[in-house]
Amino acid sequence: MKSMFFDYDGTEDTQYSAVDFRKAYSSMLSDGVIVPPNDDITTSTACKVVSDGGNVKISAGVAVIKGAFAFMNDDIVTLTVNGSYRIVLEYSEPANKISAKAILSTESLIRTATVYQIQLATVSREAGIATVTDTRADKAVCGYVNKYIDPTLQEVTSRITANENSISTMVIGGRNLLLNSNFNNGLTNWTVTNASLFTDTIKGNCLKIEGNINTTAYYVRQIYVCNDAIKNNSFVIQAKYKRQSLVLGTVSPKVTLYVIARLANGTSRFYENFIYDGTDTDWQTKIIYIEKDLNITQIEVLGYCKALSGYILYDEFKLETGTIATDWSPAPEDVDDKINTLWKVIYPVGSLYKTVLNTSNPTIIFGGTWSLIGTLTELGKTVYVWERTA
Repeated sequence: MKSMFFDYDGTEDTQYSAVDFRKAYSSMLSDGVIVPPNDDITTSTACKVVSDGGNVKISAGVAVIKGAFAFMNDDIVTLTVNGSYRIVLEYSEPANKISAKAILSTESLIRTATVYQIQLATVSREAGIATVTDTRADKAVCGYVNKYIDPTLQEVTSRITANENSISTMVIGGRNLLLNSNFNNGLTNWTVTNASLFTDTIKGNCLKIEGNINTTAYYVRQIYVCNDAIKNNSFVIQAKYKRQSLVLGTVSPKVTLYVIARLANGTSRFYENFIYDGTDTDWQTKIIYIEKDLNITQIEVLGYCKALSGYILYDEFKLETGTIATDWSPAPEDVDDKINTLWKVIYPVGSLYKTVLNTSNPTIIFGGTWSLIGTLTELGKTVYVWERTA
């Protein structure tokens, strides 16, 4: 094992080389161009290649390659003849430096253990005039430095947006069509009669129905409205349950996972999977299958209980298309709600947020309602100030 960096004490363990420092930096910084903290990533000029007559110039900025740094300061790259070029920064251990250069566009980027190039731009030089195409943002050839520790808000936002895009099309097992199916958001999306929330040591929030025989139904229910794309599909419905000293008795008892499929022709089909007396130490599962080609308009899913005494807990309901019951997972909408709730904690009503572009409404990133309340000047740039109002 080697540990770094400590004051020199006369031993080899505290002698460090440039390689040691590059290894340390490369463990924290990816290759590419560093965007200064106060720059908008979409408008930053850090290491940007611009035309300078028949040549090009690399604007002031800092780039990182394999833990080594290149500090640019309007460096000129000379293009001697017309043609198409790549403008690259080349890390070279044999040359012991990073240098800026132009290579022909027909040449591939060099990416070996000792020589490594990143491409800042492509250039077309015709009639002594250079036309530049910026490629700093292209991760395949360059990209912006990603700090593996302490990412900026912009980087966190970018990652969350990417996750949200993935979540919107993600299927974990089969997509759960029921919202708040594990009661993590209380009784939202559910209708309950003589039932209440309960905190289980394993599941957390769940639904409790006491055994108390009378003429009133005891249940929790959610209705899913089928669209045309799935109304003729097969469906699988499941729910977890746990009995505690449950006794059904003899007066019209019924404890069941209960499903009603409402059909387009005005009729209904009823499905039940019964539960009987007993006590469970672990959670159990009941499953119901609905056949295809029924032209279903809506599906009602119920956890039902009419018993003499004891109680039953229901949790992790799932309605999915298909013929195979898959592991429980939340609806993608529930995951989106968690993300929006997180942003509401970070940016509650009354919070201020600054952007460089007046079109960058924070609602797109954080949800909620934001109002543009004014502008100010920071580092010579106009900054737009938004306030969260809802």
